[in-house]
This record gives sequence, C-alpha cells and structure tokens, in this order.
Amino acid sequence: MQIERQYRLALYDVDGTIVDSEPRNRKAIETVARIGGYSIQKNDWDFLTGQGDAIIWELLVKEKPELKQVFNTASSFERACLNEKINRIAEVKKLPEVDKSIKYFKEKNLEVAVVSNSVTGDATASLSYAGYQEKDFITSLFRDALRDAGLRAKPHPDPYLEALRRVNEILKQKKQEQGEEFIEITPAECLVLEDSKTGVRAGMAAGMTVIQITDENMPLDKNEAEQIQATHNGLYYPMKRAELMKFCKDILTLPAPI
Repeated sequence: MQIERQYRLALYDVDGTIVDSEPRNRKAIETVARIGGYSIQKNDWDFLTGQGDAIIWELLVKEKPELKQVFNTASSFERACLNEKINRIAEVKKLPEVDKSIKYFKEKNLEVAVVSNSVTGDATASLSYAGYQEKDFITSLFRDALRDAGLRAKPHPDPYLEALRRVNEILKQKKQEQGEEFIEITPAECLVLEDSKTGVRAGMAAGMTVIQITDENMPLDKNEAEQIQATHNGLYYPMKRAELMKFCKDILTLPAPI
C-alpha cells in the first residue's frame, strides 16, 4: 500500500531536531531547578522533553511547590533557564543530516519554517550559533509569540496551525503582488520534523505528516499513534537521522504509516 501526498511546506522543530541542543538544554534546566531545590531525574525527561521552560516550571511546581519560593513565576524560571542556556551556547551543534534535508526540500521548492516551544531569544541564539539565518526560513514561530497571541504550546496543534496560517498569508501576498492566483497550503500538504513526543503529538493533531527523529527520544506508542492518526488524519514516521535523507528523496510517495 502506498499513500501519496503532495507536500508544499516543511515545518521544523528547533531543539533536538535542527540543532543538537537537548543535552545543553537539560543541563541548563537541571541547574536552574536545583537552585530552586528540585532535582530532575533522567526519567523525568520522558515527559519534560519538548515542553518549554514555562510549562516545565508548572510541572515541577506541582511536584514541589517550594520551588515558587525561589522562582515565583513561570517567567522568572524561564528567564533563568535562558541565561543558563546562553552561557552554554558553545555546546550547541548543527545536525548535518537534518541540514541536508532542509536544503533538499528547498531544492524541491518546498517552503521551510521553524516552530518551537522555546522562546525567541533561546531558539534564535541556537539557530544562529549553528549557522542559520532568519532568511533561511519563510517564518519562525516561538513560544513567546504563541503566548502573546493567546495560543497554546505543543502538544496542542496551535503552533503548527498558526505557522501554516502565517505562511499562507506571506505566500498569498507575494502572489497578489505578482498578479497570480494563490491556492492555500492545507495541513495535509505539510511535513513536520520533530524529535520529541510532545512535538509529534502537536503535528499529528494538526493533521500533518510527522517525521520523528528517534536517536535520543523514544517513538510514540503504536496504539497512541494510530489513535491520533485516526482522529486527526495526521501521518507518523519514526526514524533515525541516518535514515532521513533516504526517506526524504522519496517524500512525495510515502510508504503506509505504522
């Protein structure tokens, strides 16, 4: 069985997907959490990965309310984490396999955007250190912009649907200036590249095709993936980075999802 979809937009997560920043992020967040008296354990990252620092604060406070004595708001915790991450910026690395996929999609005339649960200062610093520029992406959408717009973070579909809305606005304006008709990109024409389960759930709930890089994180449980797929029509393909380019080269005719 083959499932054919025509793709026009690739939406990339940042931390752990475009850049190898998750080890740095975890060290930074763990350092800040210890200042507040909370010791994050290795298995805690099974549900913390991809959540964003403000949401992590909410989750930690539920377990240890005393954390609020040091960081009384999510914003104060978020700022402390950002400062610690910037201090560790040299630990961020570009991921060559993913960089090749970005260039490949552009060669195939797909638009490329970034969508992250990280705040602007954090995500843009990591992207810049890895050698990316703002012009490399048609739009960039980060946690603080979502918050300002009253939208929910991943694992909700809001970030990916809002990014798609913004891309359609940009492309529509360009086509109008050229006197050409524009047909809006639909969720079914979008690819999402993620590393965390949090991001995968967001992309699939948006009705998009999600590629999860599973080198550092476990894939979704098969039953959960099938349930989300049945409800939202999103497709799901977990794989290692080494498999990514081979998969991308046949991206317009995809094998049946799990």
